[in-house]
Amino acid sequence: MVTASLANPPSPVCLYDGAMLTVVFDKSKGGPGVPGPWGVPPVGMTPGATLATSSTVPSGDRLTAVFATRAAGMATVSAYYDNECEAGDTTPCTIPPQSEINLTVTVVSP
Repeated sequence: MVTASLANPPSPVCLYDGAMLTVVFDKSKGGPGVPGPWGVPPVGMTPGATLATSSTVPSGDRLTAVFATRAAGMATVSAYYDNECEAGDTTPCTIPPQSEINLTVTVVSP
């Protein structure tokens, strides 16, 4: 299992083809503004041929995502969430509307 956040960016991960990867994305620390809801869809990857998303389970500031390897190669998996302004903000809010947490994954043949 790998934990990924903006405050503590994770090191790249290397897996054998046929393995599963569980990532806990944590939006509670390190981003601008107040973390809002997870995006729709909450995770994505580029390119998509290396990994497939098996499941995503949000729980408050954490999102647990399970990925299955599909082929050798490299991909970046990302979790997306909205940014919101503080409740008592009296000035215009200028934070970016969306943030993402990224993890680089390399899949190699056994």
